[in-house]
Amino acid sequence: MAFAESLYCSEEAWEDEEEVVSGSGSGSSVVVELQPVVFLDFPVEDDEAIATLLLKEGDYMPEDDYSGRYGARELSAGARLEAVEWIQKVQSFYNYGPLTVALAVNYMDRFLSRHHLPQGRDWMLQLLSVACISLAAKMEESEVPILLDLQVEQVEHVFEAHTIQRMELLVLSTLEWRMSVVTPFSYIDYFFHKLGISNVLLRALLTRVGDIVLKAVKDTIFLPYLPSVVAAAAIICSLEEVTALQSGDLMRIFGSLSVDVDAVKECYDDMQEVVMDSCYRRLSVKRKALLASEPQSPVGVLEAAALSSASEGTSGFSSRESSPGVCDVFPVATSSQSKRRKLLADDEQQSTTTWLQHTYL
Repeated sequence: MAFAESLYCSEEAWEDEEEVVSGSGSGSSVVVELQPVVFLDFPVEDDEAIATLLLKEGDYMPEDDYSGRYGARELSAGARLEAVEWIQKVQSFYNYGPLTVALAVNYMDRFLSRHHLPQGRDWMLQLLSVACISLAAKMEESEVPILLDLQVEQVEHVFEAHTIQRMELLVLSTLEWRMSVVTPFSYIDYFFHKLGISNVLLRALLTRVGDIVLKAVKDTIFLPYLPSVVAAAAIICSLEEVTALQSGDLMRIFGSLSVDVDAVKECYDDMQEVVMDSCYRRLSVKRKALLASEPQSPVGVLEAAALSSASEGTSGFSSRESSPGVCDVFPVATSSQSKRRKLLADDEQQSTTTWLQHTYL
């Protein structure tokens, strides 16, 4: 129990601290911009380490029938989408890294695949979302707000700290304390390294791949795919946008890296249908036509694409005008708006605590 308690945010220690994100003093909304997805400061994993990840990544997936339960309408895809979008808004609010989102969504999906929430209590999913983003932030981020302040962006209910902590323990026990999981972000650096991508374009590609992955986690169609498959498909989508390389050539390369090529092809098709922005498709066709006019090596093609981006006055894929979606900024609620958020009624709060005590014990 002592180890479990070490995961808690110390509410008292933060009482006199300033807010993690605060306004300018005028009471106006504050906009926090999400930082680019960049992993360049970390060493690339060696082949043996990646082989171990590929071997064990299935252990951190939801139960096999989980995605089918959404297709059968046993679970609500709309409610899950709302929960994931709220998690991503918390990420933007506190400027968390994309890995925190991937962890939180993984915890939520694995929990829901093993534990049935009570019927008719939609707020239970909101409580689960708060607990999952809290646990993910504790795993990945250096600073974590108090639990009450973590509940941002138009939440319908605000849960007390002890209620969230009980839910955290229920999540931890259900997932058997396996919280350091394999995600698509575990592979991205390694795959780019194996593809021989130069640093000229790497930052923009990392940002774009992160954007694609964060969009993919919102849709239940991607639930059956292993993290390595999602990472490979996202990289292929991003490379096709700025190069004349064909998806078939790239998939053969991933096949040599022990990734399931058939699954990558299927996931790639789903991404093209569900995730990719139409504006990027048009840009991809235009650039492919320009780059295909003169044969180049794969690295030369990528560098030419980077120079083309610079000449057009863009910054790769980080331009907000051409990449709307989950990486857009979200307005921060003012203090007056936060005060208007209502706490659960006493009887409903007591019902939550009673359910958690009964379930956990």
